[in-house]
Amino acid sequence: MLCSEKVPAARALGAVYTPRPLARFLVDRLNESDAAMVEGRWLDPACGDGVFLTELVDRLASQMAASSLASAVEARLFGVDIDPTACRRTREAVQRAVERHSGPQKPTFFATNVRAGDFLALDSRSLGRYDVVLGNPPYVSAQGLTVAQKRLFLERFQTAWGRLDLYSVFIEHALQMLKIGGRLAFITPDTWLTAASSKRLREYITKGYVVRAIERFERHDLFPGVATVPCVSVFERPSQAPREVATVICRDWHAEPGADPTPKGSSQRLALSWDGSPWREPPRRPVARSVPLGELVERISVGLATGLNSCFVLDAGTTHGVEPELLHRVVRGRDIRAGELRDSGLLLLVPYDFSAGQKPTLVDLAQWPGALTWLQSHRSALERRHCVRTWQKPWFDLHDPVVFDLGLQPKILCPDLAREPRFAFDPGGLLPMHSAYYLVPRKESAIGPRALVAALNTVAIATEIRNRAPTAKSGYRRLQAEVLRDLPIPRLTSAQSERFEEESPELEAEIAERVTDAVGHAA
Repeated sequence: MLCSEKVPAARALGAVYTPRPLARFLVDRLNESDAAMVEGRWLDPACGDGVFLTELVDRLASQMAASSLASAVEARLFGVDIDPTACRRTREAVQRAVERHSGPQKPTFFATNVRAGDFLALDSRSLGRYDVVLGNPPYVSAQGLTVAQKRLFLERFQTAWGRLDLYSVFIEHALQMLKIGGRLAFITPDTWLTAASSKRLREYITKGYVVRAIERFERHDLFPGVATVPCVSVFERPSQAPREVATVICRDWHAEPGADPTPKGSSQRLALSWDGSPWREPPRRPVARSVPLGELVERISVGLATGLNSCFVLDAGTTHGVEPELLHRVVRGRDIRAGELRDSGLLLLVPYDFSAGQKPTLVDLAQWPGALTWLQSHRSALERRHCVRTWQKPWFDLHDPVVFDLGLQPKILCPDLAREPRFAFDPGGLLPMHSAYYLVPRKESAIGPRALVAALNTVAIATEIRNRAPTAKSGYRRLQAEVLRDLPIPRLTSAQSERFEEESPELEAEIAERVTDAVGHAA
């Protein structure tokens, strides 16, 4: 068994059941892609409460005589789930759906069509191959997997890499279950289109399969109790591996919880790639007048995660006796405005020695009695953190590695979630938390940090971010490192950059015009 050594609670397995409107939407996309697909064998590899299979029963009932429905359902529809209770619920739901159209069925109806087991541990020899695989695979991030599980995934699946999520290996395995010409349609988070951890998944898909459709939503609350922005993706297994990679239309949809989705009327043409690069809208015209932001900075990274903010993040007015030498002013995403940094009023306990010329090292807590007393009062919670249990880090260490004195480093800051660009320059003195990204400018760059900030806060860059960044919440975009790295910045001479380091509305208007010209978008 790959998903778990034993069957835990449904949520631990990533089991969040799909609302009926989303199930209808997914089946519609398959029929829209190829109406003949309804004739084949269908598999839901994480069938949960049976919402997709019961939707298919209703579709079959509308196409055939009631007397033929039961036999057709048993011949065409199949399910797998790791949770035996879910399998029972699916069988019962399918039987009720058939009986609504065709009357009572025998007690053994559909009994062998739903299999209790780990889909990732089953192959086509035991399950067979299918014309359609569809559903909502589990979303379980790397932090929710054991070391043994991750090791098995890395050995078995080509797409398992980096900060993998369980749904990515579900996609790979489901694609292998398709017949030639078969289709896969899954509801997943839309982050796989751009996330670095999904690079191998994108490469795997483009080199062996055809992308038929990508449908994206802007809301994050369509699944009860879960904040994730879903997208519906449809893939096909061709008779020959694709010889070229082109583009795919990604349509945007609006949906309210519990209601059928409606088209927004907007779409993007996403450029696919052989090498696993993010799938996003290609430039509208050549951008020779610009340079990628990644070439102007030494580092783009998210701020520090502690694993227990209630212990490490202190109010500046109540430091609980912790020595001031270990406390550092922090900035969060919410504290960043366009061109402005607000005082958070918070301090971060960083138990490290930053002596000049030395690599940061964990302090000896015996020499810091105030910090020791405070940390000891949270020791039980600190020891339960993933970084301690799995990575074997010292019990009082931060979750993220500390490799240099980030607080003293001059840097550009932005929130990880934003509706519009909010970039600001910190000459040094603030430590970014995990809700903020920091960019360290290159010292030899022709464009200075204030000029960079002015460029990044323009309407043209806002348009680029909307086109490139995945949706995280309603109206918000997630500014991942991959998105920031490729933002186009106008080429400037050193003299021009020095002028832009001066703060004035006229110069801000000038750089906004240059950015618009370089990017190729109308501001």
